[in-house]
Amino acid sequence: MAEVLAAADGVLSLLGRELPDPACFMLACASLDQAMIRSMAAADQLSPQQRSQLARKLGELGTQLAALDPLLRNNAAAPVFVLSGAAALYAAARLAVAPHVTGPQARRLGSAANVLLGTGRQALEQVLRRGGGTGGSTSGGTGGRAGGRAGGRAGGRGSDDADDADSPAPQAGIQLLAMYMVCDLLVFCSDAADVAYAEQELLTAPAVLPWLALATEGLQRGVQAKGAARHLEFLGAHAAVCSRLLLPPDQSIFQQLRAAVAADAALSKQLVMLLLKHSLPAAVASLSPEAAAAAVPGWQPPEEAPDPGNIWRHFSHTVHALVMSPTLRSACDEQLQTSSDAAALLQLALAAAEAINGQRPAGVPEITQCNGLQCSLVLLSAGLHVRDNQASWRPGSRQVAAERRADSWAVLRLLPKLAAGLRVHQRLAQSHATSPLASRLLGCKLLADTLEHLAYMGDVQSAEEAAQLLTAADAAVCLLPAVQQLWREEQAALPSRESGCAAALAQACLKAWHVPYQPLVAGYKDGLPPGTPAQHAAAAAAARRLQLSSCRVLQWAASSAVAPAWLDSHEAPYRGLLQWKDAAVIAIEAAELVADAEEERLKSAGDQAAQRLFRLRKIAAAAARWEALQAPLARLGPAVLDTCDAATAQRWAAQMTSALNEVDVWPAWQLSSAALDGLGRACANMYKQPSPGKLELAHTQVSLGIHHPALLGALLRSGALRSMLAMPDLALAAQQPEELVEFLCFVLAALKALQKQAAAAAAQLDAAGSGSGSGGGPPAANSSSGSSSSSRGPPAASSSSRGPPAASSSSGSAALRQQLQDAADRLAEAHQACKTVLPGIMPLPRVCAVYLERAIPPAEHAAELLYQHLQGNQQADLEAAQAAATRCCAYLRCANVAGGGGAFAGEGEGGKRCGSCRTAWYCGTACSHADWRHGGHKHTCKGLAAARQAKRAQQQAA
Repeated sequence: MAEVLAAADGVLSLLGRELPDPACFMLACASLDQAMIRSMAAADQLSPQQRSQLARKLGELGTQLAALDPLLRNNAAAPVFVLSGAAALYAAARLAVAPHVTGPQARRLGSAANVLLGTGRQALEQVLRRGGGTGGSTSGGTGGRAGGRAGGRAGGRGSDDADDADSPAPQAGIQLLAMYMVCDLLVFCSDAADVAYAEQELLTAPAVLPWLALATEGLQRGVQAKGAARHLEFLGAHAAVCSRLLLPPDQSIFQQLRAAVAADAALSKQLVMLLLKHSLPAAVASLSPEAAAAAVPGWQPPEEAPDPGNIWRHFSHTVHALVMSPTLRSACDEQLQTSSDAAALLQLALAAAEAINGQRPAGVPEITQCNGLQCSLVLLSAGLHVRDNQASWRPGSRQVAAERRADSWAVLRLLPKLAAGLRVHQRLAQSHATSPLASRLLGCKLLADTLEHLAYMGDVQSAEEAAQLLTAADAAVCLLPAVQQLWREEQAALPSRESGCAAALAQACLKAWHVPYQPLVAGYKDGLPPGTPAQHAAAAAAARRLQLSSCRVLQWAASSAVAPAWLDSHEAPYRGLLQWKDAAVIAIEAAELVADAEEERLKSAGDQAAQRLFRLRKIAAAAARWEALQAPLARLGPAVLDTCDAATAQRWAAQMTSALNEVDVWPAWQLSSAALDGLGRACANMYKQPSPGKLELAHTQVSLGIHHPALLGALLRSGALRSMLAMPDLALAAQQPEELVEFLCFVLAALKALQKQAAAAAAQLDAAGSGSGSGGGPPAANSSSGSSSSSRGPPAASSSSRGPPAASSSSGSAALRQQLQDAADRLAEAHQACKTVLPGIMPLPRVCAVYLERAIPPAEHAAELLYQHLQGNQQADLEAAQAAATRCCAYLRCANVAGGGGAFAGEGEGGKRCGSCRTAWYCGTACSHADWRHGGHKHTCKGLAAARQAKRAQQQAA
């Protein structure tokens, strides 16, 4: 503080009624600049007394600098004094901004800008008229070494022997730096009186426009001669001045100035050319080496590394002035009409978004990165809009289709980073007042507009593209919780809006959720697309992540954490929780397509260990899918399937059938019986009325059930098979008897398979002896756990609790063995009776009635008995637990959408592993406790630990 006051006194001592010695004045201004740099870190820690003292001193300095203007008119040494005075003004205003000095002192300091708008403009005219040097050297001529550190730092220190004061770029650049800080001081960091003074007395259109035109021309000459990298800070200052004047925080100020700039076609074009051709590429190239390679081929970074924070602000100011300002919009659009300029803008936008969403440089706050993210979205949206306009001029062009596909895939590759950045922005909003709702809503709208271009991606052509597509869909679906939080804020702040930015982004995310399906179906229809084994493995991993996230999102959407109004708030074809379910299933099926292709590749490679692991992961994914399908039932109530339309019921039945088809080894008692009841209700509803496709679905359900006991048992225990034989579609099918005969043959085969299962189970119990169960059974659950009682029969239809049953007693095993044998005998009789009732002997409706009367009752009874028998199978319990342990969260009902990190064990961010079995991983303590109490881990933990120890011993022995 003392150093700054002393430096300011040094400048003040030279100012008075006469002009000081140029060399002395330059040195005094440079000393103030150096003192400012050393004091900036402690500026916010000033006491009120120190701040008041600093304000008075800076106000006095501003008054004395402003008094230079009449003394320098028509003076040959004006360029030297203006350069030094601008450096002093820059230092003083930056000091004033840091502790937010306001009031009369701020206006007195701001009045020194008159030097720039008066004598400064004349100095620029002199330099440009003489055609002075373009360097930014610190060596001087007759007027001394002007500019100090502020000029040498960014103007190219030591680059040549030209005098800074007579060089267009440094002269314009230092003036722009000073004006930038004056704008910040009077417009952004002050009260209404300061803003009114700036608008009405200081920064008026007649004063600013001629100066801005000359400063832009001077900087452009320097950039064209020495390159943008040599003038980064000056370009940033120019962009900041344009941003502050043309896009102020309050659109009610500077209206006359903005109108004057828009009316001046030559100045508008001049500003756009510098911002678009030089400032924007330089800012993007400075963000990262990768961005430099993409934005400016052959980019040579400046000798002195720029401050990362200044570079990010440079980029933000440039985008604000060029793209977001309505003042320059028409001039910018006119410049971007050419194909090369549009392609260059899109390339810059992609490079900027990639860099800003990458590793955040040290010293750059998260909120600055979020603001940079929004600017990159603005730029990306502008580039895509220009490309759309160009495409409309060339309809049907193959080149346009190729360009749009390339643009779509570029956006798709960026989506994970863009979504992550938006989540960070929303998180920071809870603790940062600098993240206003309007800014975040604008980011939502921009991202939603950007996602619309995914429609042009076309088919997947390689395994690498498949991985990118699945990863992008996963990122979109994981963004939904943050969007819902933003929607709540938007509704609270703007309750009258029917559909806002958050709703638009939700709609775009839902579309992106299942957008992989058609491209993947086309890409995998003829087998694996081109790609290396590593790329195919990456695609399969991305598929598992999407499956995991889709199940989590459905569990989350069905929970109490989600407002029902939000599910129906957006104008989209995904109204309500049931439509979310359909979107999730489509995404899961797309992911399964890739996962199944990878399984076939592993089989052909003969990797047995990888195949077993893959099979366990596949089973766990199917079980989680089944649990996710029951989540909407838990939220809406099972009765929803009694009242919904037949098409909805049919979709639900088909989805649950597909899920059960994959869960062939999962213990029946661990699968939610609420979903089983839902399957029965859905089938009863859908088979009430005749409609196309139902008989085909019935064929599929029964044929799959022949080879999958869990599915066949579910179809019988839920009453689905009974509903099939009673549906009106069978009467219609009597007109085409071959279809009905085929279906009835499937039913006969299913009865035979069930009879064999019952007989095998009875034989197994008989061989085990009367003193033990089939597998010993796991221990009974403690009644205090709340997850199950000490003994269980078949679960009630409405029950959703889960836990293993008690081991069967000796008498119970004997009774169950006899019941299973009797059931097998009754099924054999029913099967024989149904075989004799053929369509050629009696009418088809009568055949169906016989099946309903003779076959279905014993089959349903046998299914219940087999369910009881399988409850004691510890091997199935252990395999199910091992399958669940392959997930990053072993709790199948996990709703932690933000868990992230991956889909496999140990990959979750902040993942926790069970300390007892050291096999099962969880995304957090909530899921760990829930799986112990309700998910069955309490009863399989010891088995997992024993299996782990046995595997380790086997490895050590080998």
